[in-house]
Amino acid sequence: MVFIPAYTWVSLKVVGNETVTIDFVFSAPGFENHLRCVSVPANEKPTPTTLEERKKCDHEGHVIYKEDEESPKP
Repeated sequence: MVFIPAYTWVSLKVVGNETVTIDFVFSAPGFENHLRCVSVPANEKPTPTTLEERKKCDHEGHVIYKEDEESPKP
């Protein structure tokens, strides 16, 4: 078990070929909507998504990426 305090940025990278299963528990509802939006069922090939589709998923799950905040705005 790992406790990650609020407002802490987390990054994960799979470095092998084995299937990885990760369970998360969040104290506030919403992020599961993002995961459902961006996930692909097992044995299905991911399809490319547009920036607008990704933004919709982010909005549904209350997700803000660190690099989005730091990137210069057009």
